[in-house]
Amino acid sequence: MKIGHGITLIVCSFFVFLAGCSSHRACGSTDWVIEVGSGGGITGGSNGYTIESNGKVSAWQIVQASSEKTTKPLFEIACDSVEFYKTYLDLMRFDTINFSKVGNWTSFVELRQGEVAHRVSWTGDSGPLHVESFHDLLVGFITSRVKR
Repeated sequence: MKIGHGITLIVCSFFVFLAGCSSHRACGSTDWVIEVGSGGGITGGSNGYTIESNGKVSAWQIVQASSEKTTKPLFEIACDSVEFYKTYLDLMRFDTINFSKVGNWTSFVELRQGEVAHRVSWTGDSGPLHVESFHDLLVGFITSRVKR
């Protein structure tokens, strides 16, 4: 992780923590899904993770560009963790970030609320720093839980 990513991550985490202290929303009170992933390369396949507003976390994979998405439930997280990730996106005003680059290997963060989906995608280190940091934070959290 780059130093800039680390500093951004620390600052954003602090503000999300403060915002979460005053949040009184119930877990799952609104339906939304956060999806992070990456893919491309020779096969065109991709993989990633999904967190739902009810706390369910799953892994997904598309082996080749032409194959169907397979999903595997992993675990459930507590309401405060669910709210942490959603508040993180809300505070960065994720839904106002218009950035879409694709290449040989593309990473992305997507927020779906009802019928509305907003995706930010990038290649390499070309994406918005705070969105890349969020992606890395969420992937790191999920993979650390899975490896236990």
